[in-house]
Amino acid sequence: MLTRLSQFTLAALTAIALGSCSKSETADHHAHHADSSAHVHDASHAHYTCPMHPEVVSETPGICPKCKMDLVLQGEEQKAGLHDATKFKMDFETLPAEIAPGQPAILKFMPKNAADNSMLRDLKIVHEMPMHLLIVSSDLSWFAHEHPEAKPDGSYELAYKFPRADNYLFYSDVTPQGSSHSQVFKLSKTVGSATGANPQLVPSSNFKAEGYEYQLVTEPANLAAGKSSSVSVRVSKGGKPVTDIENYLGALGHMVIISEDKEDFLHAHPEDHAHTDAEKNDPKHTHETVTAPSRGPNVSFMTLFPKAGKYKVWAQFNIDGKVRTAEFVVTVS
Repeated sequence: MLTRLSQFTLAALTAIALGSCSKSETADHHAHHADSSAHVHDASHAHYTCPMHPEVVSETPGICPKCKMDLVLQGEEQKAGLHDATKFKMDFETLPAEIAPGQPAILKFMPKNAADNSMLRDLKIVHEMPMHLLIVSSDLSWFAHEHPEAKPDGSYELAYKFPRADNYLFYSDVTPQGSSHSQVFKLSKTVGSATGANPQLVPSSNFKAEGYEYQLVTEPANLAAGKSSSVSVRVSKGGKPVTDIENYLGALGHMVIISEDKEDFLHAHPEDHAHTDAEKNDPKHTHETVTAPSRGPNVSFMTLFPKAGKYKVWAQFNIDGKVRTAEFVVTVS
């Protein structure tokens, strides 16, 4: 659910997700309501922080009030661009080994324990899937969000056809059993006779596709590295707000953010989501927790950009029975 290569798993790194809190005091209210030991402020002052929500920090160990993950002691999170290589590894191969554009291929991922090379079994289900695979072209102009299928031997496979020759990057986002946060593995595969192209990112906050308009708004307006920020997307069609956004993989939206140098990866989700019947009947959930969330037009994500530079942003929403992707470029100072 959420990953700088997994924001604190690529920065504690994984995904950092969410918060549909539009203002810091709104986020603070929600965090305190669920757990008085957790609060929202600058991650740089945290003792314990949520790997998915760096704006949630605590003086003591505990549970994130937003996603229920264990808070992680600051300093134990992964450094930018890395999974915990002392504990985990990911072997990767394709069948066939050489792939041409448009050719059917099998992508095989083998998550393993680094110590003894044994297969990692029973990965945690995060946002309804054990593995989230984000694929991008070398110039960050093309993006796909896929979910390889678990196999009996512990590997994960995906049948895929690549649209063009390129040097593709894969960000495989998983959470091993016993791990308090996700691990993101950065992999690559050259398809066809391509050397790849560098990104040429031009800042943009508006996107249109298939009759829908998407507007990106950030708070603060001038994004700063190392500071929690709200990134919101307003969805409209024909000038009218869209208010019937449906859940996609357990959330109102998914946001993937990759730095221009492709070393930092963030995977974020909004705080509001449609709760399952099991959640609604769980006595641990408060009345406020199960209140029906807004279905648009604004969907807000809380994240933290690890460094200055340009970032490509993809936001995905389930609208009118189809997962739709909007893309933007932001600059962080």
